[in-house]
Amino acid sequence: MSNKIKIITVVTVIAVFCILGYTQIYRPVSIQPKKAECITWDATYESIKGFAEAYKSGEYNKNTTFIHAFDGKLPSDNPNDYMTVYCTLEVKNRSIFHMSNLEAIVLELGNHAGNVLYSTSSSDTVGGGVFRFSEKDITFILDVYIGNMDETAIKEMVKGIKAKVMYEGDFTGVKEETIEFSNCNNITIENTVTNE
Repeated sequence: MSNKIKIITVVTVIAVFCILGYTQIYRPVSIQPKKAECITWDATYESIKGFAEAYKSGEYNKNTTFIHAFDGKLPSDNPNDYMTVYCTLEVKNRSIFHMSNLEAIVLELGNHAGNVLYSTSSSDTVGGGVFRFSEKDITFILDVYIGNMDETAIKEMVKGIKAKVMYEGDFTGVKEETIEFSNCNNITIENTVTNE
């Protein structure tokens, strides 16, 4: 009977160490796509026009803004042809340690890469880390030329997004994960442009 108890104890201890190793060191953070809000509004067009000037003069933050299919020229003068896509990730820290320098950026864009003008990292909107045993939402942003894309094409574009998420912990060092939006089911599309 004592051998059986020893075996059970050893197996239990090994299982506990495996779980702790996985959640505290190997994968201390759980990251899932939460939502994508696709909004066409006046501010998008004005923002892209302003960015075009900053792009031409080189006066934009190259650490947080990434150029995709943009050469400084707007493909259209119609505000309805532009959209801002807010991609939000839900981050859960399962570790007993604080994770710092949390950042998400666009890694891949799928079939509609030619429509994405530029993107900004999550550190451009909300910086910092995620405290132990807590949750935090982080959002990276894409400015997109939608032209004559319909809702189906816009959702397909969102589902083609892959994000690279980076974070750092005292015991884990710097870690990176690739998160796909292909399984994001909360995609909303809205047009609030005021036509004068």
